[in-house]
Amino acid sequence: MEIENKRRLRYGVQAFVITVAVVFSVVSLHRILDRKHIRWDFSQGKEHSLSDQTKKVLKNLNQEIQVTAFFRRGGELDGIFIRQKVDDVLREYAAHSSRVHYQMVDPDAQVEKALQYHMTTDGTVVIESGVKKKEIYQSQLFDYNNMTEGSLPHFAGEGLFTNALLSVTQEGQKTVCFLEGHGERKREDSSATGFQSTIEYLTKNNYAVEPLSLIKSPKIPAYCELVFIAGPHQVIREEEEKILVQWFEEKKGKFLIFLDPTSQAPMPKLLQELKITLFPDLILDPERHFVLGPHYPSPVLEDHPITKDLMGTNPIFLTARSLGFPDAEKGYTKLLTTSEAAWGEMDLSGKEPKFDEGKDKKGPLTLGVVIESKGKAVVVGDADFASNGLLLAPGNLDLFLNMVGWLMGDEEQVAIRPQETQFRNLTLTAGRARFIGIFSQFVYPILILVAGGAYWFRRRHR
Repeated sequence: MEIENKRRLRYGVQAFVITVAVVFSVVSLHRILDRKHIRWDFSQGKEHSLSDQTKKVLKNLNQEIQVTAFFRRGGELDGIFIRQKVDDVLREYAAHSSRVHYQMVDPDAQVEKALQYHMTTDGTVVIESGVKKKEIYQSQLFDYNNMTEGSLPHFAGEGLFTNALLSVTQEGQKTVCFLEGHGERKREDSSATGFQSTIEYLTKNNYAVEPLSLIKSPKIPAYCELVFIAGPHQVIREEEEKILVQWFEEKKGKFLIFLDPTSQAPMPKLLQELKITLFPDLILDPERHFVLGPHYPSPVLEDHPITKDLMGTNPIFLTARSLGFPDAEKGYTKLLTTSEAAWGEMDLSGKEPKFDEGKDKKGPLTLGVVIESKGKAVVVGDADFASNGLLLAPGNLDLFLNMVGWLMGDEEQVAIRPQETQFRNLTLTAGRARFIGIFSQFVYPILILVAGGAYWFRRRHR
């Protein structure tokens, strides 16, 4: 009996020591990882990691940033969740840059701080540097525009915080001038083919967008740093083209030009100056395309700073046309191409498309060209990829904004941007929900008891 008691005591001491050692090791490892900010993100889409764009912005900070987030403690579960989500994201910002300092403030407990910022709205994040300040409200932290039935809104906090950082650290805004008057895509159009969302994302990324009408004023204003020509369907007058060509030649102007198959050479003199040939075809790619068919080609991303960080994405185009350019000439680079299986359909009469040897253009074909000569330009044979209907397709938004960022010379804007966190719902039938409930409440505990009892019985009768 005494031997049995000693053995039990020894086993008990061993179990206690092992338990203490494991707990101590886990706690110590957690503290080390927390101090060194070592993280492993195994979530789909890296939802708990900062985007490449945010990391670039933080790396290039050369001034101190103070972030103050006003959130009440306690309250409803939604409020607690939002506060924690904001705290987690801001902690990542501070961990990636020693110039970012953040503080979570309860306006009820820290009244003086709330009065200092004249804070009357709960859930406000204030980002400031020097005299510049940007406020982000709780109602902006979630995107309700792209919700599907039964889904939850997307958390858009990181994108808002990063754009606010750009706003308070950059000197002024760079201006994109949107050419109008020739049947271009409309800035205010919210339909699938419109560019309302496109303009909104430019604004969110700290660009000013102004209309440009060379009919009303025959000159390009000094504040225009980029002229955006989005799918004109009418021929641009010769007088206007001369202004555009002169701006490119003498002012080293920058152009972003999107051209649709349905527009017949709307700017012949400007394209001639850029040495771009516009082919009257429709791209069909049976090898690389969206599920809706080969007229939704997914272009191959060629090697260029615009596409460098996007190689894992597959942008989607719609009714695109091919381009020609002097590829042997310095200053011209292919940006987007098709697969070898693609062809340029020359018969646009509406008949069933098929490749006609000797008539249609055989792939690979060029969809996008980068030009660096007197000025800079990006020419793409499609405008739909940046329209409201396709802008949020995987890779499209980043591709569009990277084009703008590269033309503007904004290194931190040429990257993969923050992805809005998607909250996933688990939808169960009544039968499956009942099965999970019974299994977790009764079967699991019984199995554990049986296993424990069997182990005890074996030990007892050794």
